[in-house]
Amino acid sequence: MPVIAGTYDLRFESPCYQTFTLTNQTIANYQTKTLGDILLTPLTVTAPTSLSTSGTDSSSTNVSWTATTADSFDIRYRMVGAPSWTEILGVTSNPYQITGLSPNTTYEFQVKSYCGSNSTAYSGSQQFTTTSINYCNAQGNNVNDEYIGNVSINGTNHNTVSNTSSGYSDFTASSIFPDLDIVYNATGNSISVTKHWTGDPYREAVSAWIDFNQNGTFETNEKIFGSSSSTTATVSGTFDVPSNASLGSTRMRVLMKYYSGSGNNANNPCETFSYGEVEDYSINITNSTLTMDSFNDNNVLIYPNPFKSTLSFHLPNNHALRVQILDITGRVVTQIDNMTPVNKTIELHNNSHLSAGTYFIKLTDKALNTTVIKRVIKQ
Repeated sequence: MPVIAGTYDLRFESPCYQTFTLTNQTIANYQTKTLGDILLTPLTVTAPTSLSTSGTDSSSTNVSWTATTADSFDIRYRMVGAPSWTEILGVTSNPYQITGLSPNTTYEFQVKSYCGSNSTAYSGSQQFTTTSINYCNAQGNNVNDEYIGNVSINGTNHNTVSNTSSGYSDFTASSIFPDLDIVYNATGNSISVTKHWTGDPYREAVSAWIDFNQNGTFETNEKIFGSSSSTTATVSGTFDVPSNASLGSTRMRVLMKYYSGSGNNANNPCETFSYGEVEDYSINITNSTLTMDSFNDNNVLIYPNPFKSTLSFHLPNNHALRVQILDITGRVVTQIDNMTPVNKTIELHNNSHLSAGTYFIKLTDKALNTTVIKRVIKQ
């Protein structure tokens, strides 16, 4: 960029290199000045220290550390006592949020520093314990006049007219509704709730939530249905299952609340109110693509299969990918973001820490919004 004539000191900085200042450089107005080569001195990569966590809940934590000289990091974590680690490679943010954890479980994590191709060993371990899942309380105080009569998900009905005795009903011990698959049930799932009155109809609002991220909180973006207060007996809608929903059993809450007027919405999943009922259910989230190959072998080749340590991927282009290895339950055991192929090929080394068994390779091309899933066998 143009500068005003004068004498300047020029400071050169680059990650993992010693800062260098070129002093007393004089330039005149409208002059173009070419500098000679500037050779920066590489610094020795430093191992991470002061590992800590913050914001830990039932399914995630924010891990942080101190590293004076580094431009990227690898993180690995596991349940304390587990034989193998889950690795997250090429991390450039500190702190970093680890997700998909199990509640009420003690984990340990370690961090490795990189400066270019030079790296340290992994640091010592820092432990943390996730919290238990404790859902908030919600209930109606009186069901003499109205309560939930039937809940339907994707055509499966659960009628409770004959056995409702209080303003809160817990059905989480039973598998009542079919699984919700993040692929086949991604959009257009149906929900309907039938209100039951023992006498005259009253104005009732109905809302429902599913704890998709399994953190024990019904968040605003997890509200799957809402119908404002009315005397309409059966209210219906549709909802989507987010692609990043945590797999496994989670909780759905259905709430019906009386209002004296029409058009009111029940937006609080943790409310105790005068008239109406709350029902809790268990919902199982699945990912059916983990049971099949999703792309033709001519487009994406993964070899060798079975493998012992190194996996190679031959791809149709050189787009940067997110590479994930998932175990048979769908848990991510290795994740590398923005991995760029060379000559349409990626090599994933050092997988010998994985236990023998079946795994799934998930390749996500964000530029094309496509995902490849392949099954592999670790010997």
